[in-house]
Amino acid sequence: MTPQFNHLLLASTLSAGLTLPLTTIAQTTQTALSVQHVDIAAGDLTGALNQLATRFGISLQFNADLTNGLSTQGITGETNLNQGFAQLLGGTGLTAIAKGDGVYVIQQVEGDMVLSPVKVQSTAKTRFGDAPAEPGGLKAEYQSTATKMAMPLKETPQAISVVTRYSMDVRQVRDVPNAIELATGVSISTAGGGVSNGPGPFSGRGQYGQRYLVRGRDESLRVDGFKLSMAEPDPVVYERIEVVKGPTGFYGNGALGGFINLVRKKPQEDFSATISGEAGSFETYRTELDVTGAIDQQKGMNGRLIVAYEDAGAFVEELESQRLVIAPSVEFEMGDKSRARLDLTYQKDRFHNSPGVPLNLVGDQIRPFDLFSNRETLYGVLGDKSETESLGMSLRFD
Repeated sequence: MTPQFNHLLLASTLSAGLTLPLTTIAQTTQTALSVQHVDIAAGDLTGALNQLATRFGISLQFNADLTNGLSTQGITGETNLNQGFAQLLGGTGLTAIAKGDGVYVIQQVEGDMVLSPVKVQSTAKTRFGDAPAEPGGLKAEYQSTATKMAMPLKETPQAISVVTRYSMDVRQVRDVPNAIELATGVSISTAGGGVSNGPGPFSGRGQYGQRYLVRGRDESLRVDGFKLSMAEPDPVVYERIEVVKGPTGFYGNGALGGFINLVRKKPQEDFSATISGEAGSFETYRTELDVTGAIDQQKGMNGRLIVAYEDAGAFVEELESQRLVIAPSVEFEMGDKSRARLDLTYQKDRFHNSPGVPLNLVGDQIRPFDLFSNRETLYGVLGDKSETESLGMSLRFD
């Protein structure tokens, strides 16, 4: 009995509160909700309203002064009458009121104005957590290391410094220590490193390997979050360097003090090719090539090739070094939610190790031996060049 009583009470309330018969209300509702294909061009609002009324077979009543000078974005596609009025009148401060028997009145909205929907769409491709392309400049806007997804720096709950590609290019950095010299909380040491292929001030390749201290802890380099086995990678392969400071749970107990993450350049759909050359003091020459683009017409497979060659001397006579870098990468997109990327990095260095200037302890001061006044003199045996060669490969699925 209770459901039947409520139904009769609702019907009585509707009949008492409206001057229209229930049959008229049903017809008006059916007209408003019926779906039609509508094609109304953007332009004058008055003409657009008349087209909508003709399409749905209704009558419109309104003062022409309300719509004079107003325009609309138009309608294209399947819609019903209520949606059609909402699209045409959005942002105008006007609304359509049903009066029955297929008659609608256009009048001003009482109270707050209802604005039309605003659609915001980014043109940057940021799938799989990649940071969007930076607009250029020394200041970075995003990071993707601390949170393993692209996030603005001001919203990242972690102390992090980002060295952009633009910063590395304008400073003409040729090694990681010089690239991160502006990052706070990072120091570089060669103590106890032994003889290896590390950058140094004498031959372009120094005597000792580099140690990176992040907040006082000895931390290793990483590439896209994975530990790097290469001793001193060339920065030409990377689009940015992100220094995370403090413990990071995403990377386990191997990053208690933080770490330095090299973010590799990725293949792009749009074709792009750059070539650059440098010439400097002490017969230093360097050239770089970077080519990327789609490999197939469907743009489901993209590739990138980075090549760099450097031949450099030093202010110490007879010391010189050469470096060759070849770094191809191919990305396969397997639908909208999966991709695979194969990265290869080949780097070969030939260099003279230089022990530097011999020093002598005089009292409590360390002074160079007063053998020669010319700092270009080589103290030691030149010998054959040392040579290091490394090949790295990674296959990543997202």
